[in-house]
Amino acid sequence: MYKQLEYLAASWKSIVFSMFTSLILAILYIYLMSAVAEYVAWGLIFLVQVGLIMLSLGGLFYYTQKTGEDSEYGTAGLVAGIVAGLCAIIFCFAVYCGWNQLKMSIEIINCSADFLASTKRLIVVPFAYFFFMFLFFLFWLASVISVESMGDIQADNDYPHIPLAKSISWEGKGEIGKTANLMLAYLTFGLIWFTFFMQASNNYVTMVTATTFYFSSNRRTWGSGNISIGFRWAWVNNFGSLAFGSLIIAIIFTIRMMVYYVCKKAESSSGGNSFVKTLACMAQCLLKCLEEIMEYINKAAYAFMAISGESFCQSALHGLLLQLNYGAAFAFANLLAALFILLGKIGLTVVNCVIVYFYLVGTAPDIQAKDPTDPNS
Repeated sequence: MYKQLEYLAASWKSIVFSMFTSLILAILYIYLMSAVAEYVAWGLIFLVQVGLIMLSLGGLFYYTQKTGEDSEYGTAGLVAGIVAGLCAIIFCFAVYCGWNQLKMSIEIINCSADFLASTKRLIVVPFAYFFFMFLFFLFWLASVISVESMGDIQADNDYPHIPLAKSISWEGKGEIGKTANLMLAYLTFGLIWFTFFMQASNNYVTMVTATTFYFSSNRRTWGSGNISIGFRWAWVNNFGSLAFGSLIIAIIFTIRMMVYYVCKKAESSSGGNSFVKTLACMAQCLLKCLEEIMEYINKAAYAFMAISGESFCQSALHGLLLQLNYGAAFAFANLLAALFILLGKIGLTVVNCVIVYFYLVGTAPDIQAKDPTDPNS
């Protein structure tokens, strides 16, 4: 452990350089998407369709090559080819039937890229929330230590003139054990709730900033995203709505963790019984689905709240109705956004690794790794 820490301390310059280059590359990627996002989006739609067709043909071709040799792998290729072919047909029909909504979703992606390029100061928001969350965690950790140290502190008097030689013991822990456990449970749930609240508040600030950017724009000039309004709405105007939405997610998450613990105990007690494992898996799956549904409703509520300023329940209802009316546009927009994010992750990671590699070669040319897969070599 100490050796790894020494390596980290010795390579702090390379780590800082990597973080700096990743930030610069992210900003450049935002400008690139602002310039060519529409063309890249159409290209991604085309590549998804072609990729599904090629995957289907490849699976069927693999099945024909393995016929009579290995039935197991051949059947897997046939199933993969059929499933990919069905997905290609469904995707083609979705593009054809939702052509107008597809164009709308591409315009949404294009406007989102322009918004990020015009509001680069939005990068500061997650860093500010991370710093505040770190301070809260330190406060929470101090509170847990204080609760754990509750009791009467007793010290012997064998060495009255040497305080550091005294042995310390805690007495009376059994009397307040139940109270201490309740306090620890309260602190744990508070940490979970506050974590989800900070995540919701961070997202809401971005949504409000995007809203102010959109409504201050016109056909001739782009508007300006107001981050200060986002913070004021998140921490003053809609503080209760964000807290209520995050409370629902925190309750479901806590129940899911408790059920997970009970399921693991039941599986170990049953000796790995298949029926018990099936019930445990079903329970965890249902709770996870419920959590995902509530997160989806929360996002719809926060987005509509950023536009209308309504309460949480009204925003959740109106946001879901809006997504039902424009379901295809939202589906295409989410697909394109996921593809853009995946493209950015892969591209920025590869480019950043190449840059840092040449930086390391230039700053330490005499150091050669014996085994590239072993950091200690």
